[in-house]
Amino acid sequence: MEPQILIQDYIRSGWPLFYIQTEDEKTVLQSLDKLSSTIEYEVSDQDTLQYKTTSWTILSNDDPIKYMQNIKDTTPCFVYLVNFHFILEQPGIIQVLKDEIPKWKATGHKIFMVCNNRKIPVELNQDIVFMEWLLPDKSVLEDRLDYVLSNALEAGLRIDVDESYKQKLVESALGLSSAQAENAFSLS
Repeated sequence: MEPQILIQDYIRSGWPLFYIQTEDEKTVLQSLDKLSSTIEYEVSDQDTLQYKTTSWTILSNDDPIKYMQNIKDTTPCFVYLVNFHFILEQPGIIQVLKDEIPKWKATGHKIFMVCNNRKIPVELNQDIVFMEWLLPDKSVLEDRLDYVLSNALEAGLRIDVDESYKQKLVESALGLSSAQAENAFSLS
């Protein structure tokens, strides 16, 4: 089953905290952005709204505990915490997460930790949805190749690539993240 469909099911069942392990953060974040614009939450019997998104880049002087405690917006949102596994090891973070989960659940917030390894503290095992997001498949890589080719065309470069060569490029990019594939396609 597609990860987006699984996430959508978990969101509908009320889970507020997700840990997504991936080597392809860019694709995951793009997919979550698309998902946030397609999932609606109910405001009243007649009204529904879409989620908004916010992302937090961790800086050395940031206080992650204050950040977690300040996700209080009344409008449900998707919050992306990229490479948050480093922060999970800091004292007090696990307890703050456990304290905030009921608040996020009540307000409809969805917190996504997007990391390239699996470092989930055992204290959170019952409170978190863990998902492994695989590297892009052929269809995603074909989209990335088309993106690179259209950017080259916009830059004034005329590149003639037949379908068989495109398929060879895509097949050779299997196993790469979307960013790595874009770089490889740009050099081809």
